[in-house]
Amino acid sequence: MTGSSTAPRGNPFASQRQFLRPFLRLVLLASMVVGASGCATYMSAQVTSFHEAGDSRFAGRSFVIAPTKEQAESLEFRAYADLVRNALVQEGMVEGTEKTAELDVAMRYSIDGGKPVTYGYPAYGYANYGPVWGWAPYPGPGGRIHYVWTATYPVGYGVVGTSYAQAIVYRRELRVEISQRQAGSGDGKAGRLFEGTVVTEGESASLAPVMPAMVRALFSDFPGPSGVSRRVQVRLDDAPAASATSAK
Repeated sequence: MTGSSTAPRGNPFASQRQFLRPFLRLVLLASMVVGASGCATYMSAQVTSFHEAGDSRFAGRSFVIAPTKEQAESLEFRAYADLVRNALVQEGMVEGTEKTAELDVAMRYSIDGGKPVTYGYPAYGYANYGPVWGWAPYPGPGGRIHYVWTATYPVGYGVVGTSYAQAIVYRRELRVEISQRQAGSGDGKAGRLFEGTVVTEGESASLAPVMPAMVRALFSDFPGPSGVSRRVQVRLDDAPAASATSAK
């Protein structure tokens, strides 16, 4: 159906606005994706702590990290022990010696063999959006403009389907235990004072790249609520790298 050179009632550019709306939404989505790609990387960790209510104060107490027989000569253990030692000092505890320390700190860590996991994520590409109905102008004889009510199918960049990828995901665990060495030392009793466990999953087959972030997650709310598992997000680029040093 055609009309005269006078535009039909309503705004003849309504169809253009309708076309632009999904396009602008896609532009906004693309900008968010680009912006997110430049953001920091976070690691999600599950942290669980157990401690007695009366033993929640560790500030000012002296400690020593006590390796097992197998850990005593391990450079990897020394690197991770340094991370835990620094975290305890930041919590107000004081590093002692084997003779003077009030508290013993034990560490255990592990990583499994991994398991295959399939991920599904949106695939982006050019796709038609519509139809969008509206008045479309076109030139007629004598230079007059005519309008026709028609459907347009705008093309934009957006989700066109789902893609799948497979990866190997590893389970990493760190456990830290703090025990009082003898009764009458400080304000606690002999025995276990704190047990903390942090578990993460990811594609790193090595503990070294993620251990700094795991330690930060474990001590993010030290000693934390007892008997409660909580999810902690840690920026990987904020965590200092683990490095082996001489035993202290």
